[in-house]
Amino acid sequence: MNSLSLYLQKHEPTYPGISIWWESKVIPDMASGIKVLYRFDKNLDVQGLGVLDLAQAKICHLSLEHAVRGTGLGIAIFNLMKREARGNSIKTLWCHGPEWIVQDFCRWSNAKPIETLGTFGRKEIKDIKMEIKLCTTTQ
Repeated sequence: MNSLSLYLQKHEPTYPGISIWWESKVIPDMASGIKVLYRFDKNLDVQGLGVLDLAQAKICHLSLEHAVRGTGLGIAIFNLMKREARGNSIKTLWCHGPEWIVQDFCRWSNAKPIETLGTFGRKEIKDIKMEIKLCTTTQ
């Protein structure tokens, strides 16, 4: 099993079906240019992963290994996503995440929670939809 497969498996409890989503949606959409991947490895292990969907103006995935949280890697991935979105004339990004991470994500990303969504197969975890306004100058 490769390092990306192992990394995705770690996220199955929070995001059931993430490996299936990766195979069925991300890989084909990367080939067509709809999705952009941001992957950061250390010693051949995935440490951070981001997926930006240009067609939906959506951050589909952004995660880090616990060992690299607080190092600025998440913000670096997020800034790369914003730059790509701006370069594709996107003015607003959206994303959703479990309510337990929304407050922290909003704090450093300037995202604004806008509505509560369903549970996406995780009956104990409600998702919150967030909106991120992109200004025209580089941040």
